[in-house]
Amino acid sequence: MSKAKKNRMSTSIIWLIIILIVLIYFVYNIINLLIEPTEIFLVKKDTLSEEESAVGYIIREESVIPNDSGDKEILPIKVEGEKVAKGDIVYRYSYSNEENLNKQIEELNIQIQDALEKQTDLFSNDIKALNSQIDSKIENLKYENNIQKIIEYKKDIDTYINKKVNIIGESSNSGSYIKELIAQKANIEKQLELETKFETASVSGVVSYRIDNLEEVLSPKDFTTINEKVLEGLKIKTGQIINTSNNQCKIVNNYNCYIATITESKNAKNAKVGDSITIRLSTREKNQIDDFIYFK
Repeated sequence: MSKAKKNRMSTSIIWLIIILIVLIYFVYNIINLLIEPTEIFLVKKDTLSEEESAVGYIIREESVIPNDSGDKEILPIKVEGEKVAKGDIVYRYSYSNEENLNKQIEELNIQIQDALEKQTDLFSNDIKALNSQIDSKIENLKYENNIQKIIEYKKDIDTYINKKVNIIGESSNSGSYIKELIAQKANIEKQLELETKFETASVSGVVSYRIDNLEEVLSPKDFTTINEKVLEGLKIKTGQIINTSNNQCKIVNNYNCYIATITESKNAKNAKVGDSITIRLSTREKNQIDDFIYFK
């Protein structure tokens, strides 16, 4: 075989090898595309980002106030969503005879006021001044939610009423009658005070009467107990409304919270603690939260 013919054969073999390598490369890439399709990214202002939709579970500190009276109904003093400081009175318990005692006090107040009004012609200036002070305190009571203030106003009103009785004097039959009514009222109020129990906030935060029984499950005390199996087992529906409890209350930390979520994307699975992320809530389309991964 001539030397020229051998060179042509060698060149053909080299080209055949090159063509085979190129074919193998294309076949390999086509197979990869079929296994893992090309992802589409949104590029805006030279920023490359990947978005993923997922359900978020709010994790925050929620302290349930222990109900020491069993299933006894509670009467809110602080309303849903109201901020409280540690030690503030949040609610009190109701009891069976409360309505009857309050009715007796209301009837005695009417009797006392009627008796006092009949004596105002004798001491008009002093009585009018006291009446004005009483009316002012009663007006303030209409718009007051602070239990301490309410107690102070009630004491002030009783003080003014006692002054009116003293002005009328012991010698007056009406004066003695009014004092007897006031004494009856004081005894009933003392009974109410003894039977009334208030509960205070052990921590500062926001008051909520919506108890979902997940306060200890979705808690930031120990993130190692919160995993995919636990979250999926909660079977919580998006937008689920929790009914108001009539015998339990909790204080919610409104300063810090965490969002736990189950992600599926490759980038999310490869993300590390400390990596920056942007959160966009479905209820706040125009706003986004820049944060970082705290635990994984």
